[in-house]
Amino acid sequence: PRRALAVLVGCVALFAVAPVAAAQAAASIEGTVTAVKGGANLKGIEVTASSEHGGGSGSATTEVGGKYKITGVSAGEYKVRFNDPTAKYVAQSKTIFLTEGTTNTLNAAMQEPGTISGRVTSAATGSGLGNVQIRVYGLTGTGEEGERSATTNANGEYTLADLPPSEYVVSFYSFEGSYVPQSTTTTVGEGAVDTVN
Repeated sequence: PRRALAVLVGCVALFAVAPVAAAQAAASIEGTVTAVKGGANLKGIEVTASSEHGGGSGSATTEVGGKYKITGVSAGEYKVRFNDPTAKYVAQSKTIFLTEGTTNTLNAAMQEPGTISGRVTSAATGSGLGNVQIRVYGLTGTGEEGERSATTNANGEYTLADLPPSEYVVSFYSFEGSYVPQSTTTTVGEGAVDTVN
């Protein structure tokens, strides 16, 4: 009887402590998502928080007023990604460290993508050069720019769209190897078309 009573008391104690421990470990993230251009609050933006060390994840979608809240995540470092399913705004990621039992604020201001386009010509003849590869990569190191590439058409024209506003290196390579490679830097503005010939 004494052993049975001890086991029963132990189980009751575990059930009593477990909710308290869970409540202490829980954290949440909330904030507002706006547009850089015009400052409007953005509804329908998908917000996903993923633990950098395998501690779980959570997600939410912004409501009217651009507000979101992700609850029930554990403490630790998280990468939070803001994505517009309509592709009107460029996705972005931020890192945040969550502490136990707290509500952490993380806002985001989203930008419309820009474009780099132009024409590649022969310096000797001025004629357009087809089949030239263009590569661009961002200089800010945020990880959102990545490396993009395109190839000129028969008239030497190319376009690289959906670029996060940033400073870029633009490089030109001839597949045939008959032209010297060139590189230059340019800045892509929000919703703007930047011409690089």
